[in-house]
Amino acid sequence: MRQNSRSFRPRALTSITSFDDDELALSDDDDTTRGDSRRSSTSRAVTAARRFEFARAGEGDDALMATLRRRVVEPIRALDATMEALSDDELRMRTAEFRERLKKGETLDDVLVEAFATVREASKRELGLTHFDVQLIGGALLHDGWVAEMSTGEGKTLVATLPAYLNALEGKGVHVVTVNDYLAARDAAEMGRIYRFLGLTVGVIQSDMEPAERQLAYACDITYVTNTEIGFDYLRDNMANAADDMVVLMRPFNFAIVDEVDSVLIDEGRNPLLITGVGEVNDDDMYRTAAKVAEHLIVGRDFKVVLKEKSAELTDEGMSRAEMMLQVDDLWDAQNPMGKYVLLAVKAKALFIKDVDYIVRDGKVIIVDPSTGRVQPNRRWNDNLHQAVEAKEGVEINGENSIIASISYQCLFKLYKKLSGMTGTAATESEEFYTTYGLGVASVPTNKPNLRIDSPTALFLKSSPRWYAVADLILNCHLDGRPVLVGTTSVENSELLSAILDAYVWETPDGRKIEGIPHELLNARPQYAAREAEIVSQAGRQYAVTISTNMAGRGTDILLGGSAHGLANRALKDKLWPYLVENGEVDEAAVLMHVNLSPITEQALQQAELVARASVMTAGSLDAEQADKLFVDALVQAEEWLRRDIDPTFPNDVEVLIKSIYTAAYAVLRDCQAQCEAEREVVRKVGGLQVIGTSIHDSRRVDNQLRGRAGRQGDPGSTIFCVSAEDELLQTYCPGWGNQNLWMFAGVDENAPIFSDMVDRQLRSVQKQIEDYLASGRQSTFDSDMVLDSQREAVYKLRRQILLSSQSSLRKRLFKYMGQLVDDACERAGVSGGVSPKKWDFDRLIRELRLVFIGRMDHWLSMTRKPLSDDPHYLPGVTAADIKRAVIQDESLPVPRPMPPLTVPPAMAKAAICGVLVEIPDGHDSKFVQDTEPEASDEALMERLAERLAPPSGVEFSQEYIKRWSKGWHARKARGLRSYLTEAAVQMYLDRFARLAAQDYDRTELEDVERLWALRAVDTLWQQHLAQMEVLRTSVQVRSFGHLDPKDEFRIDGARAFVSLVEGIREDMVKNIFYFVGASVEPITDFDREERGQVESDGEPTEA
Repeated sequence: MRQNSRSFRPRALTSITSFDDDELALSDDDDTTRGDSRRSSTSRAVTAARRFEFARAGEGDDALMATLRRRVVEPIRALDATMEALSDDELRMRTAEFRERLKKGETLDDVLVEAFATVREASKRELGLTHFDVQLIGGALLHDGWVAEMSTGEGKTLVATLPAYLNALEGKGVHVVTVNDYLAARDAAEMGRIYRFLGLTVGVIQSDMEPAERQLAYACDITYVTNTEIGFDYLRDNMANAADDMVVLMRPFNFAIVDEVDSVLIDEGRNPLLITGVGEVNDDDMYRTAAKVAEHLIVGRDFKVVLKEKSAELTDEGMSRAEMMLQVDDLWDAQNPMGKYVLLAVKAKALFIKDVDYIVRDGKVIIVDPSTGRVQPNRRWNDNLHQAVEAKEGVEINGENSIIASISYQCLFKLYKKLSGMTGTAATESEEFYTTYGLGVASVPTNKPNLRIDSPTALFLKSSPRWYAVADLILNCHLDGRPVLVGTTSVENSELLSAILDAYVWETPDGRKIEGIPHELLNARPQYAAREAEIVSQAGRQYAVTISTNMAGRGTDILLGGSAHGLANRALKDKLWPYLVENGEVDEAAVLMHVNLSPITEQALQQAELVARASVMTAGSLDAEQADKLFVDALVQAEEWLRRDIDPTFPNDVEVLIKSIYTAAYAVLRDCQAQCEAEREVVRKVGGLQVIGTSIHDSRRVDNQLRGRAGRQGDPGSTIFCVSAEDELLQTYCPGWGNQNLWMFAGVDENAPIFSDMVDRQLRSVQKQIEDYLASGRQSTFDSDMVLDSQREAVYKLRRQILLSSQSSLRKRLFKYMGQLVDDACERAGVSGGVSPKKWDFDRLIRELRLVFIGRMDHWLSMTRKPLSDDPHYLPGVTAADIKRAVIQDESLPVPRPMPPLTVPPAMAKAAICGVLVEIPDGHDSKFVQDTEPEASDEALMERLAERLAPPSGVEFSQEYIKRWSKGWHARKARGLRSYLTEAAVQMYLDRFARLAAQDYDRTELEDVERLWALRAVDTLWQQHLAQMEVLRTSVQVRSFGHLDPKDEFRIDGARAFVSLVEGIREDMVKNIFYFVGASVEPITDFDREERGQVESDGEPTEA
């Protein structure tokens, strides 16, 4: 068993905390945001551990449900009469009352019952929906940090309003995380009515939003957002170059409620979020050449495939054949390593199947999510696999990008102080929820008994008989009027079954022959995916047949009899859209989107059409968004009128167009509700929704999600899975089932199915194997990202502090880095209190420091590997021999050549930097660095010197560091030297910045640019570190052959790499800022004689 969350967290951090704090402390600034998050996350894990053990023990769930009924449900129900007696304003005032009580010291648990009762009453008034007892239980579990397993159709969206409202009372923000933009927008609109009624603000994040819109949405009390958007916003915030560009990190992550939590935290856990930049290598021709080679290679002879592990490898014969086609001697030649590309091309050919793993749209390879069947246009396979697939399909190859920022979902959601989630299928992954996220899983009972009938799995020998058996079953249900939902595992299979149904010839009860069974197709193709919600919402209508790829995360309930709201919206669109919207074309309706309308309703629609025509002629057309909102608002109001059983009423000043459309919406919705209710009763009588699975999935959860579509809220329904021994999963894990002799021996017709408990047991065992394998992959991703997690947060914390700090704080950090760089150089030069100054390497010390505190000219010379100038900008006029003599003889350390006042012309300042001693005429209006820079004052100088001269002590210093600078006969001289060298760098920086600010520049803008140079050092080195860690992640795997644990090796080497990163950030930040502040006064090339002569004649300088 994998280690639990109480022990794995400290181990994951050893790569950081095993080093001295001083060595890795990027900042001393007080920033407790992350610490609080870490502590609360650990606390949450420990608390959940206790709950988890309780929930796993025998009757744990039953005991937990009984406790929640007694402590939560019954007290809430007891308040029903009190809540009903309150006016709308009084109910709304409850929010302010709760917040005031929290300010006075009460906790969220103290107000839970009253808050839930308030939300329950508000929902009843605004939506006409009252939370069931089991929904109140689900809300309590979510508030307490559980994963609540609630069956499909049990109203999870409504459940989330309870903990969201309660936790939003603290004003710290609540994120409700969904799986796509549609659900986020839909839930924010529908559930937002409850929150707004109670005085809370609600925001929604959509993928096409601008930063300003995102800032407003995240600043709301409750924000609906997708898992990808919250992840990328977090990464982008940690790449921002201005505080105004940050959108989500303006306050700490507080509480997240994750819908379809298994899809987000488990399925998506395999794929870390990446932000990439343009790579430097262009090897498109390599991929195309390798793809052509792979076309001629044959599986078994030239390469081997292990489908279980999604891996492939070339055989000796395959390598020889590839070398012959490429006309090379060695496929893995260091100068022309084509082997990598050929192997990738083989994987693209054998392991990535078109219309199963991806589709090709508009000349691009787009991944299909294996769990949901949805396309993922913004995602790419890593390790160069996407480029190989692009080459295979002959589309444009997008070069491999370099990783700029990354985070796994496991690490992302650990940032929240409190985390919870809800799904219909979590029990099978309860152990992983616990070990990875510290979340217990509790199964909430259904509101009504489950009447669904799950038939045994039907196993066919061949694939073709399976498809025709499915078609026969669909026809039988269709003749009875039963709706049918067919789940497939790929786009290819969904379209195959669709073609079979189109060609199916059947006979009606009265003897007529008909070709084709009407059906809807829903898969990753854009023409179908665009109408997803519309198709699914009507999949429960009488005679409906819907073929869909995986149903996970669809987010739309299948109501028996259909969705009256969806039908009404379509009827309004069909009639009015072309007249309200310029060039408004209505897309093709789903098969069962039409409804029979009464003459009165037709008349109301006709009246609305006439008004719409007239309105457009006088006021102009609406845009699509305005028209869509108009229909939605009209139907919401119509639902309210129908719920209260009142006729439409309008204020006197309402527009005629609004009145006519709202009236039509009322009439249409009334007819649709009546028809859907009538169909619902008919469908219930014939058995409800029939779900057919055409093959099993890698995960039992996905199968259970498909099953869960039938039998919602006590409705009847039935499910059956029809699988074939030719399915890829069974060929891989149960190859013996495809043996025709075995079927003959059993006396079973090869076209007939087998129903057996043994088949179901074996299939469950196979799925368990796959789930364990996938879980180990997620654990591997998690383990490696946990090594990066502490490093990432340390770097991101540093970055935020630089971005948000004042100029004085930034300078304090810069001076500290200067001191650390001096300390490091002193250590390499042998400077120590226990070593005689005669043995200190002064030449090396000054040489190294002049490469760090470097002028612009020497910067360019060093980059081109040329000798540095004779007049260094650091300690000008001072040599290593001068310093050595002063230290050994215990004399005053030499004073660097002084710089002229800030008010001299830039040319004179440049001359002074290059070794010319500039004399200032009497009466010159002088201004010096001390006049403009607070850090140059005598008080600031003495404070810095006192700090550097004092013997170091305290827990922030290592014992070795304390010994170096505090112990020994020469400790005082050592401290004096480092103080002198550090202060020289500080004074050089202050002089250059002051001269730059003395020009015609805005000081605030200069400070902002200086900040950007500091951030640039962090960003550049962090990106290089990520690339290095990615290489390291792969390379450590081979160390297992030497009996070393790759995880431990990655942790150890990753920590070493991080130490180098920290040191590099310090040095590069100082170099970058010195390069910037010298912009206006430091020359890039040597002065020639004429320039020097001109300066000397103007300012009467003398040669130093």
